[in-house]
Amino acid sequence: MIKNYFKIGLRNAIKYKVFTAINVFGLAAAMSVCMLIMLMWSDQKAYDLFHQNKDRIYRIVTSQIENSNKRATIPYPTIHKLENQVAEIEDAVTLRREFGGDGLYTNKDQKISFSEMRGYFTNSSFFNVFDFNLAEGDPKSALEKPNSIVITKSIADKLFGKESPIGKNIHFSDRGLNYWTEEASPPVDWGIFTVTGVFAENHQKSHLKFEVMASESSLDLLYKQGKIDDLTNNWATDFKAYGYVMLKEKAPVSSLEKALVSLTEAELQDNENESLKKSRFTFQPLTKITPGEATGNSTDTTLPLSVYYILWGLAFIIMLAACLNYASISIARAVTRFNEIGVRKVIGAGRKDLVFQFLSESLITVFLSLILANFFLIFIKKAFLNLWLNQFLDFDMNFNVKIYAMFLGFTLCIGFVAGLIPALKLSRFSPIDAMKSKQSAGSGKMGFRRVLIVSQFALSMLFIVSAILIYNQLDQFMKFDYGFDSENVVNVNLQSNDYELVKAL
Repeated sequence: MIKNYFKIGLRNAIKYKVFTAINVFGLAAAMSVCMLIMLMWSDQKAYDLFHQNKDRIYRIVTSQIENSNKRATIPYPTIHKLENQVAEIEDAVTLRREFGGDGLYTNKDQKISFSEMRGYFTNSSFFNVFDFNLAEGDPKSALEKPNSIVITKSIADKLFGKESPIGKNIHFSDRGLNYWTEEASPPVDWGIFTVTGVFAENHQKSHLKFEVMASESSLDLLYKQGKIDDLTNNWATDFKAYGYVMLKEKAPVSSLEKALVSLTEAELQDNENESLKKSRFTFQPLTKITPGEATGNSTDTTLPLSVYYILWGLAFIIMLAACLNYASISIARAVTRFNEIGVRKVIGAGRKDLVFQFLSESLITVFLSLILANFFLIFIKKAFLNLWLNQFLDFDMNFNVKIYAMFLGFTLCIGFVAGLIPALKLSRFSPIDAMKSKQSAGSGKMGFRRVLIVSQFALSMLFIVSAILIYNQLDQFMKFDYGFDSENVVNVNLQSNDYELVKAL
């Protein structure tokens, strides 16, 4: 029976080529946009899934009491004090910012290699909490000794080429580099650092971006030399450190919540920093950092969860308009199918049989649309990845089994939704009325078909007007007279060197 439904549906699709082509193209265009949003969502949901203990890891953050705005950074002593208070914490790690500058390596032939390096100060607990593997070196001891660093494979290739980096010395000058800006401060000589490990190439997505991890014990010498601020007991500075805790297996999160409430009362309520006085300590599960709530001082640049809610809303409206278009055209074509419906009912077909028949035709149309939508998606995806904005968002949007399963489920859902309205509408006619064609598909002053058409055009006008407004705003922004010719202005990063020297060249 089901085979016959699809056989008849395929014959109708071939017989009414123009009708089929209009529906397939309309649904495919809408589906391709929705599939792009699904790819974006899946890409962002893949962050930090490679960590074995991901479900037990939490990032400690500060949140404004008045408006709940969060900052990913915390005062430097937070994690150390939290470890001493919460017995359910298995391990914890602090990442201190401000390691960013130039690494120089001179080989035995006196050839100098150079590379910029950005990262954090931390200790061996980093490798206990997170699953960043080492291609070379021992994670248990790599960050124990002062002036020890672990670098990424790309930095190792730039500095050492084919030589083994382990045990090699790098002369490091700090310039305050980070991932958020190319601006830098004048170089400060931090001395010699020894490479004790090399990170294995990691193709998994992580919200942590770094090229080097330096041993936390290196800070004591830098404190004594006055080259970096001593934050050991500083509770007023909350923008230079990140903190993570890993709870013991089956440990209740409530114990962490209680400890953070106590820590807020002890350290923030009478804090000399006015901003921290109005804040409290809270936490984020590792797997909900990306995508998640908009968080200040984050370790990477991602779209906040609210943007995805908006995108899903737009996808729903686009798909709804396409489904209404399909239903409207299907009901309009019903005039040519009254005799078919009447004959089917006369020979014994029930309303359920007709509903299945129309739904099968809808599924055939939608699956044809899926093929065309994948073709459209190739070009839309390429255009999206080439956007200037993507260099900060780091989208890959690779296809996998999960994505194909999502597309298939999405297609079945759309096929059901798009075909249900015409199926229910057309299958209700009585055999006599259908044979005599006395009823129209949209009877009445405001017939059902007219409601569909008005709704469809209202949604279309909403998108057209919105697109025009956004285009005009961007056009105004791009063509605004800033008082200089931007085409003849070049931004050159001088790495804190005297611009007069470059100007004189």
